[in-house]
Amino acid sequence: MNVYILLPNDGEFEFEANMSFHKGDPGCITGLPENCWPATPDEAEFADYGPFYNMYDAVYTACWMFEYPMSEEDIARLADRVEEETIQKYLDQPAEEYDPGPDYDDWDN
Repeated sequence: MNVYILLPNDGEFEFEANMSFHKGDPGCITGLPENCWPATPDEAEFADYGPFYNMYDAVYTACWMFEYPMSEEDIARLADRVEEETIQKYLDQPAEEYDPGPDYDDWDN
């Protein structure tokens, strides 16, 4: 998935990272109480950050490339925001884009 970092000086930095997806559970709220469980949402997280160690490192590199000085606190805040937005964007994709399932055309009958 492409990650976009937009700096306050309109510098845009892009890199590719890998995401992992964990399918949620719709839960069960009918029947006997011992057979019920709460629903859990779909979850995604960064499997790796491409050429970077973490999102902080990516934002720091973007600041260096675009010669935009930021405090460590501002870099950390921007890194958290970019990470959250990227995960939300990933989860907002249609399910078939991140969880294609088996390809039945490749199976021999």
